[in-house]
Amino acid sequence: MKGLATDVKRLRRSLVTLGCFVLLQVCSLSSQVAPVPRYRVLKTGKSQKQTVDALNALAGQGYRLILPSFSVQILRLETIPPEIYTYIAVDVDLRSPVDFVNRLNQQGKRGYRWVPELGLGEVMEKKPHPINYEYESPSAQSLNFGGTKLVSSLVSQGYHPLSSLTASFSWQQVIFEREKGAKSKLGRAVDWKKVQIAEGAGGGSWMQQVGALAKSGYRYLCPWTSQKANWLASMMQKCDQDCGGPYEYRYFDLHDIGQFDEKLSAQGREGFRVLPQTLESVFPVLEHDTAKTETYTYHVLPSKDLVALEQELNGKEQEGYEPIGYLSESVLLEKVSQASRQ
Repeated sequence: MKGLATDVKRLRRSLVTLGCFVLLQVCSLSSQVAPVPRYRVLKTGKSQKQTVDALNALAGQGYRLILPSFSVQILRLETIPPEIYTYIAVDVDLRSPVDFVNRLNQQGKRGYRWVPELGLGEVMEKKPHPINYEYESPSAQSLNFGGTKLVSSLVSQGYHPLSSLTASFSWQQVIFEREKGAKSKLGRAVDWKKVQIAEGAGGGSWMQQVGALAKSGYRYLCPWTSQKANWLASMMQKCDQDCGGPYEYRYFDLHDIGQFDEKLSAQGREGFRVLPQTLESVFPVLEHDTAKTETYTYHVLPSKDLVALEQELNGKEQEGYEPIGYLSESVLLEKVSQASRQ
C-alpha cells in the first residue's frame, strides 16, 4: 500500500509537470501570433478583375474598402465572417451615361452601391445586410438649363450627389444616389432654393459666397463645376432640423505638403475640420460646426511604400487616428478630441 501511494504521488507530479509544460507551450504560441491588423493596404491590380478579386479576398476576412484610389486601396476590419462585404465590377465602357446609370440601378436593386474612384474600371459594394439603392444622372445640358432647380428637386426627393466623377467617361455627369424607399421630402411645393451654388473668380471671392450662404442657413454639400471659365464653385444645401450648425468655412491650398500636419492641426484646434469630399479640389475646404466643442489633429502619411503605409496606419490607429482621404500621393489621417474652447 505504501508503494502504491508513492506511485500515485509520482503520477500526480508528472501530470502537473505535463500540464505546466502544455500551458507554457500554449502561452508561447499565443505570444507568437501577431494581432489582426485593423487596416490593410492593397495596390490596385493591373486589371479590374485583379482588383476585385483582391478586395473580395480581404472582405472574406471581415475587411471593408474605405478609401479607394487609382493606385492604393485602404480597407478596415469591420465585420466578423460569415457576415462580410462583397464587391463586383461594373462595366463603364458603355455608349452613354444613360446606359451606365441603368447598369447602376440594375445592381442597386440587388443591394450593391457604387464605389467611385478606383481608376481601373468601377466597383460596387454590397453590405452584409443589403440596402437597395437608386441612381439618377441629369445630363449636363439639363443641369445647365435647369440649374439649381433641378438639383433642388432631386435633393428634395432624397438623392445626394456623389462627390467624385469618373475621369474615364467621355461625358461628364454627376451621379445622384439615394436609398430605395427613402422618404421623399418633396411636398406639394418644392423648395427651389434647397440647393444654391457658391462661385467666384478666385479663392477669396468664392469663399465669401460660401460664407454668405452659410450665414443664411446653408451647409457645404460638394464641389461643383462652374459654367464660367476658371471660376471656383461648390454646391450648398439648405439646412433642415437635423443639419446642425451654424457653420463657418475656410479653404487651404495644396502647397508645402510637408507642413500639412502643423497647418491643418492648427485649424483643427479652432474646431475646423477637413471635408474629405473636397480633398481632390483645387482648394480643399475646412468646416466648423459652431455648436460643437470637438477639436481635430491631422497627420500625413506617404503612400508609395505600401508595407510601411500599412504599418503606420495600424500604429496611428492605436493613437486614435483614422484615414479620411488622399492628398496627392499621401494619406490624410484625422484624430477627433473633445475639448472646451474659449
